[in-house]
Amino acid sequence: MNSKKEQILKAPKSLSENNILVRCLRILPKTDHKKIPLVILLQIVLALVDLVAVGIIGIIAALSISGIQASPPNSRIVKFLETLGMEGLDLQRQATILGILAASLFIF
Repeated sequence: MNSKKEQILKAPKSLSENNILVRCLRILPKTDHKKIPLVILLQIVLALVDLVAVGIIGIIAALSISGIQASPPNSRIVKFLETLGMEGLDLQRQATILGILAASLFIF
């Protein structure tokens, strides 16, 4: 009776003793501990690349809406297209190029 209750009620020697992250790190070999920051950084970079791809999909949607309404695109979108050198292309080519770019970023 008292063994389980004592373990539950017993105060930890240090706060890190019961920390799940510390317990998980103990499972990994010491050589893998050095790789963890690199993996975290890589994960952050890939998340940012996905965010850029989602933004490009939003630009495609805005271009499509402006094309359907037969109105010029928003000034920010025009500025983005000028940055990519696509301001002179027709709407279909712009959407195609941006779609390929977004898909490539998602695959990356």
